[in-house]
Amino acid sequence: MTNEEVAVAFVNQSLPEAKSCTGNFSFKGTSLYSYASLLAKVGLKDNALYIDKDISKYSNTTQKHTSKLLSAAHPMQVFYIYLGEYPETNMQRYWKSIEAFIVKHRRARKYKDHYKAQIQSTIQEAQLFAKLHNEPTEIPDDLMRQLFVNQLL
Repeated sequence: MTNEEVAVAFVNQSLPEAKSCTGNFSFKGTSLYSYASLLAKVGLKDNALYIDKDISKYSNTTQKHTSKLLSAAHPMQVFYIYLGEYPETNMQRYWKSIEAFIVKHRRARKYKDHYKAQIQSTIQEAQLFAKLHNEPTEIPDDLMRQLFVNQLL
């Protein structure tokens, strides 16, 4: 199978398992592997794709695997998370990344609009992730204060 075919079969769950012709891109059930490292999981109940944030950037080939996966998963909701961590830990990471974007927004001269868009899309993604995993969807108070002070909401 080609990498594209493996990605499509994984997203659609049309086969119980599959492997690319080179063997470095494969899946079994709801877990997808790039070079034997867990790259992604598909949520059957919530129609979501969970991509490991670290593994997806590990090598050029794994980045290509991730690209093929994203192309195949177009209508699905995609979350870049740390697959080995609990949902509450991933939520904390979402809030920390928003804080980092706020700092970049404050320092930026040319790309303020870009960072503002990143902040808003990350908030939406975090709240959807929280809702799917029965976590609180409210933005933490200290983060909310920073968003208001910097006029980002």
